[in-house]
Amino acid sequence: MNRKMDTTPRLRSVYFTHYTSLYGANRSLLNLLEGLSREKDMELVLVAPEEGPVLQKARGLNVKCIVLPFFNEIFDASWKRKLHTIGDLYKFLYNWGLVFRHFWTIKGKGKTMIHTNSSVTFIGAYFAFFLRVDHIWHIREFAWDDYGLQYNFGRKYFEFWLKRASAVVSVSKAVRDKRVSSVKLPFEQVVYNGVVFEKHLSYLESRQKIVNGKTTFAIVGGVVAPKNILEALEAFALVRMDFKNTRLLVVGDGQDYDYMKLLKGFVSDTGLGADIQFTGFVEDMSSIYEKIDVLLMCSHNEALGRVTIEAMSYGIPVIGYNAGGTREIIVDHHNGLFYEGGSVELSEKMKWLLTERGLGDKMRKNCIQSVREHFTIERYMSNIYNIYSVLNR
Repeated sequence: MNRKMDTTPRLRSVYFTHYTSLYGANRSLLNLLEGLSREKDMELVLVAPEEGPVLQKARGLNVKCIVLPFFNEIFDASWKRKLHTIGDLYKFLYNWGLVFRHFWTIKGKGKTMIHTNSSVTFIGAYFAFFLRVDHIWHIREFAWDDYGLQYNFGRKYFEFWLKRASAVVSVSKAVRDKRVSSVKLPFEQVVYNGVVFEKHLSYLESRQKIVNGKTTFAIVGGVVAPKNILEALEAFALVRMDFKNTRLLVVGDGQDYDYMKLLKGFVSDTGLGADIQFTGFVEDMSSIYEKIDVLLMCSHNEALGRVTIEAMSYGIPVIGYNAGGTREIIVDHHNGLFYEGGSVELSEKMKWLLTERGLGDKMRKNCIQSVREHFTIERYMSNIYNIYSVLNR
């Protein structure tokens, strides 16, 4: 019996990332690529503005990688901008020049769609418009509230291109309400990030926690002012007055040297240098989470809070500021605690966990269950793939 060969080309998805380091947005993208490469027969392509760690990781997943030196058409709102019109126009024209020169490489063969991994770059929208292919735009940040970023040609320019996306994905309801809800769109959906495969989550649930004799608090992420790290240091100083057997890890790096100087100056002035450790950037975060007892999420404008979910996957309760995407992850007194004031209230929540050990143990179990229900890579990948399927009908 002769069967006709299936000559239908594989679905091809081209992902644009605006940077190459391994912080939240790229780690979430890599989780998606890994899930798709395991479960779906797709051709996956990743485009980045330069070589870097995210491309190295993607190649390990058999993802084709392309370097296109595009510009992100944004600026730091704290800069004093005068006579920047020529520079903004140059970046716009340069990016469109890349589209004209490389459209065939991006198009490839078969059914292609473009997935832009951040709201701070337009290059994916340009390629999708020129090639007349579907564009999925992943909105992962508040932009101006969390990173102080503005668009070169203003917010209306962003909304002009957002309306032309085939589908818009927001990482949280908070992001959707802030960035998307006011714009009339053909298709939009909230999809939470997945941070761990179900099988690995079961392993984490069964593992024995490393005991080092001290209760370890940590704050994880970019060392920048919007992460509100100084508040964590101030709260820890208050906790340390009553609980000597504690320490704080500040995990991450940043380019704001004045802010780093401020933080280290505070540590020096309070004499807590032996109890507060700045680790710098850590690629293998499992080595950090295995040491942590409680995570602090002090950002007042967290789009979702990937590190909050990661910590919870290790059974680590989180004390988080009650705002933004953080309130969509933490259930107060179930898998963590909220605080709404400043360092004094934060310190009180930290002390509460130090004294209520039984409730802390219960929270650890609830943390893992929360991740299993809402934040696995399987769920994340399936939700994104369903969007692809709807567009590919």
